[in-house]
Amino acid sequence: MSTNNKNLHLTDQDRIIIEKGIENGSTKTAIALTLGRDKSTIGKGIISRRFQTYKSSYNPACANKDECSHNHVCSGCPDFKPFKCYICPIEIDLKKLGLNCQEKADLMVSHINSQSKENLKAKSPLEMMEFLNSKLYKRFIEYGIEKIERDQIVLKPYLLKDKK
Repeated sequence: MSTNNKNLHLTDQDRIIIEKGIENGSTKTAIALTLGRDKSTIGKGIISRRFQTYKSSYNPACANKDECSHNHVCSGCPDFKPFKCYICPIEIDLKKLGLNCQEKADLMVSHINSQSKENLKAKSPLEMMEFLNSKLYKRFIEYGIEKIERDQIVLKPYLLKDKK
């Protein structure tokens, strides 16, 4: 092993060689021998420059995510169905759906914000607010926004229809 590389940072050329070695399936030891460095230096260089391109392979935007039988491999999945919140469809007059008063707006917001979200680790925005800022949560309750039980959440336009 060469001692002239001791205490020197990895150069851009070294990093390119490391990247090619990783792509070819080389071990850290093999890459270290190629560069004349210690394998721990190569390992530290890999760790300091790595990044995660995705958090998981499953797509939380799939409507079938809860009943997925394909191990959450969404790309090219024949059963992939985009998840949509139909309570307020795009380019639809909300008054025609029945949104004609503040109480119905509060009801709609309550249902939307009671739905658990994947990026909140299966917690709803209201649950997170209650946990992180109870004063703000209490103000929301005072203004008419309330937590809806999970089995009572409705994300469809008929939520706003007048019940006769």
